[in-house]
Amino acid sequence: MSSSSSSSSSSGCPGGYTSIDLYTNIVTHYKMNDNNPNTIVLDSSGNGVNGTSSQNTSTISTSGHIKLSLHFDGTNNINLGNQSFFKPNTYISMWFKGADSSARWLLIKYGGAAYGWDGWGIYVTSSLVGIWINGNIQDNYFTGASSIDNGWHHIYAEIIRGGTCKAYLDGNLVINQFDGNSSYNESANLLLGNGYIGDIDDVRFYTSQLSSDQISALYNNGQGTEARSICYDAQVSSSSSNSSSSSSSIVNSLSSSSSSSSSISSISSISSISSSSSSSSSSSSSLSSTSSSTSESQSTSNNQNCSPPLLPKQKQKTQAELDADKYRFEAFKYQVQSPDKTLSPSLIPQLNGLYTFIRGDEYSDPFE
Repeated sequence: MSSSSSSSSSSGCPGGYTSIDLYTNIVTHYKMNDNNPNTIVLDSSGNGVNGTSSQNTSTISTSGHIKLSLHFDGTNNINLGNQSFFKPNTYISMWFKGADSSARWLLIKYGGAAYGWDGWGIYVTSSLVGIWINGNIQDNYFTGASSIDNGWHHIYAEIIRGGTCKAYLDGNLVINQFDGNSSYNESANLLLGNGYIGDIDDVRFYTSQLSSDQISALYNNGQGTEARSICYDAQVSSSSSNSSSSSSSIVNSLSSSSSSSSSISSISSISSISSSSSSSSSSSSSLSSTSSSTSESQSTSNNQNCSPPLLPKQKQKTQAELDADKYRFEAFKYQVQSPDKTLSPSLIPQLNGLYTFIRGDEYSDPFE
């Protein structure tokens, strides 16, 4: 993973500190501070890619990890559209608060049968982080075991089609698995918080992989940041590479719109970094392992406790199977819409052997 920094003389940081640019290759930045009688979720990156909330933000605004956040009750979402930078590869940073025994989507890009069941998503439960990605060859559920309480947590994820997908939870690598697909139908819109129950704060999308320093800076020793740049003590980072968190070397985060700052870990305030500072140079480095590192899970979706809901099972992408997918989709719609929530006996023999059924109220289709 590449590392990015700039010298203190040009960054506005004091001696011994370097600036970490958190806006290099950023395409959207949703601070989630929206609290207005409209549905606009403002993109603060300057690229103007606003999201559209299914409810007025004034009705879902709540206290956040940094300032405000937006609340999701399982029925609302934010439509981010079908932007070109959501494909082929996507790099995401966000904070979330809320996890239970059910799999809940933080992000989902999925159009059902109309798009060949292809798509991708990020989901969480109280015991794992998951990445789902489906294309022409494989239907993958990558999971990383980790205890997730109902406090605020940071996730950075790399969705790499035909490459290695990764996820970091609170700065720790929990997913590092290969997706073997070669093509995808990605025409569906990307939805934030669709089916999620909890709060989401400071969502960022990038067009390239973040460095270990940038990931640590966004986590900011658990404090988070809305900043464009941050001051970082590289010497402390180097001398504590075996410590429990490399983010302990982050000393301060400053909003680009603020003229004052608060110190982290009792270190005195540092002057803010101008948003017009020169972009950081890059060199090669790897994210340090932590002494309490979480073991990486190599399991896939067959464990029902790890699989996200509402997605098709593993399938062969022949035309016959695609036709069967469509038939199954229509059968499930019939099941949900029928008064007694049961399949017609005449349908069962035709479907039997193709799929495992999800009965009654355990199934619903949020994409209708």
